[in-house]
Amino acid sequence: TKKQLMCHLILLGEDHHVTMVQRWPVKIPIKAYRSKPLQIIVRQPQETDDFKLRLEFSKQEYYVGEPATLKVSWYIGKNVEDFSLQLPHLESPEFSVASPGPTDAGGNQNVVKVPLPGKTVFAARERDVLNGREYLAVTFEQVLIPEKAGRFVLPQATVNCRVAADLQRRWPQDPFDDFFNWKRRGGYTTVVVPSNRPVIRVQPLPEAGKPADFTGLVGTYSMTGMAEPAEVNVGDPITLTIMVAGPAYLGNVTLPPLADNLQLDQDFKIPAEMAAGEVQGGKKVFTQTIRAKHTDVHAIPPLRLPFFNPQSGRYEEARSQAISLKVKPTRVITSLDAEGGEPFAQHSEIIEQKQGIAQNFDDASLLVNQTYDLLERLIPVNLLVLLAVPPGLFLLLAGFVTLRQFLHDPLQRRKKKAFGHFKTAVEQLQKDKQPDELQQYSMLDEAIREYLGCRLDLPAKALTFPEVRLALQQQGVRQDVLSELQRIMDSCETHRYAGGMQTGQDFEANMKKAVQVIADLERSLA
Repeated sequence: TKKQLMCHLILLGEDHHVTMVQRWPVKIPIKAYRSKPLQIIVRQPQETDDFKLRLEFSKQEYYVGEPATLKVSWYIGKNVEDFSLQLPHLESPEFSVASPGPTDAGGNQNVVKVPLPGKTVFAARERDVLNGREYLAVTFEQVLIPEKAGRFVLPQATVNCRVAADLQRRWPQDPFDDFFNWKRRGGYTTVVVPSNRPVIRVQPLPEAGKPADFTGLVGTYSMTGMAEPAEVNVGDPITLTIMVAGPAYLGNVTLPPLADNLQLDQDFKIPAEMAAGEVQGGKKVFTQTIRAKHTDVHAIPPLRLPFFNPQSGRYEEARSQAISLKVKPTRVITSLDAEGGEPFAQHSEIIEQKQGIAQNFDDASLLVNQTYDLLERLIPVNLLVLLAVPPGLFLLLAGFVTLRQFLHDPLQRRKKKAFGHFKTAVEQLQKDKQPDELQQYSMLDEAIREYLGCRLDLPAKALTFPEVRLALQQQGVRQDVLSELQRIMDSCETHRYAGGMQTGQDFEANMKKAVQVIADLERSLA
C-alpha cells in the first residue's frame, strides 16, 4: 500500500534566494520509499505600501556613554492581529538599552502596550503622514548608550503581524480609537515588515583632563541643593536634597560618593551607603541624611558633579551653592525636662531634721476598701476590644482595596488563571483521546503557548523559545526547568510538522512531563 510522506521545513536566513534539493530515505517495514526533491525559496522581508517600520536616531554622532535616543515608528495602513516586534539591537553588546517612556498607560487612551522580549513598553498612537499617505503611527523611544567607539549599523528590525484579507472597517468618530476595531469578514495572511538600518558613529572620550571622580556622564548638567532644617543641634539629622538636571534621559546619573568631599566629610557624619536617586519632573533627585559634628559648622559646602560636554569637547563640572546652617550645641536633658516640673533652688547647706521619726497611725481611717468589682475587671477587656477595632478595620479595608485592584486589573487576573486554564486544556485532551497523534501534539503545543503567553504577557501564537527563555531567566527560573521546557516545545513542533509520521515517542509520557514542567514554572513565577 502506498503511504504519502510529508515534510515541513522552517528555514531562517538572510539570503535573498535559496534553493535546496535533497532526498530523505524513509524506512517502512514493507518497502523503502524516497521523497521527491523539494525546492525552497527564502526571500527577505519586503516593505509594502500598507506597512512601514522606521528607526531614527536624534543625531548621527555620539561619544561613548552618551545617551542616544532611538525612535521606533510603525506605520499601519490595515487591520492587524497578533503582531510581534523583533528588535535585534536589544541583545547587541555594543549598547546598553533603556526605555525612557512611562511604565504604565496611566489611563491614557492614546497609549498602547507593545510586547518586547522580557518586557513591555508603552507606545503613543496618533495619525501621521508618510510619503503623502495617512497612517496610524505607533511610536515609542528607546535610549541606547554606546559601550565602545566605532561605526555601528543597527541590525534590521521586523514586525510580524496578521493582516485581514477581507474585512469591513468600522471607522469611529474618534481617530484615536482602538486601531484593532475592525469587523472581520474573511481570513488573515501573515506579513513581515522590515525596517531601515540607521548608522551612527561613536567617538571615544579623551583621556586628557578626565577627573578622577568622573562617573561616565556625557551631556550638559546642572546641580542644585537644599537642606532641612537649617537650624539644628550637633548630631541632629539634616535632610540634604540634591537635584541634577540635564539631558532628557537621566537614568544613568550617579553622584560621586559624598565622603570623597573632604570638607563635607570633616564637618558632617555621612552614611557609608548613598540612597539611589529618583527621576522627578525632569530632574534626578538624591536625598541623604547627614549630621553636623560640631558647632563650628556654618554651611554645607558646594557639591560637584563632573561630566563630559560633547558640545565643547572637554570635561566640565556642575556645582551646587553652599547651604547656610546654624548649629547649636547639644542640650543636656534633665529629669525636670522629662517630668515637666518647675525649676527649684538648690541649697548647699544640709538642714538637720530635729523631729525624728514620725509616729505610727493605727486607726481604721487608713484602711482602703478592696472590694472585688466584676465591672472593673471587665474594663481592660473592653479597652482591648476598642484598641483592636482600628487595626481590624484597616486590614478589612486593605483586603477590599487589594481585591478591587485584582478585579480591575485584567492582566493580573489573566496571569492568575493561566495555570488553571492549562490544566483544563490538558484534562480535556485526556478526555477526548484524539486518535490522531498530530492533533494531540498540536493541542498540547497550543495549551503550552497560551499558558506562556498569559504568564509572560507576550503574544502566544508568535512565541519562540529564545523569547521565552530570556523572559523566564529574568524571573529566576532554574536552568534545568528551561532545558526541559525547550525539549517539550521542540517535541511538539517536531510532531506538528512531521506530517503525521510515526516518531516512536510516547505522547502520554510527553504530556505528563509537560504538566510537571508547567507546574514547576508556576511555582517559580508565583
